[in-house]
Amino acid sequence: MVSRNLNIKWYTNVRADFLVKQGEEFLRKLEKAGCKMLTFGAESGTQRIMDMIDKNGDIADLYTIDKMIKKSKIIPHFCTIRGFPIKKKKR
Repeated sequence: MVSRNLNIKWYTNVRADFLVKQGEEFLRKLEKAGCKMLTFGAESGTQRIMDMIDKNGDIADLYTIDKMIKKSKIIPHFCTIRGFPIKKKKR
């Protein structure tokens, strides 16, 4: 896309752990290729809930991605699910 100078604006879904492994250089390549938004299936903001729903991921990856993307012009889109039925902890 870059070498052909296609100038296409696009977006996609990506796993947070994949993007963390690829690093900031890969993120810059996506931006240069016209990527405007990346969507992540965050599901929850806590590791406890992610473990409960068997989401194969580490909450730390989401925070790492957020910091990485802030250095670019790509818009991060974190999809979450609300209302998981959980038992309240006794105090």
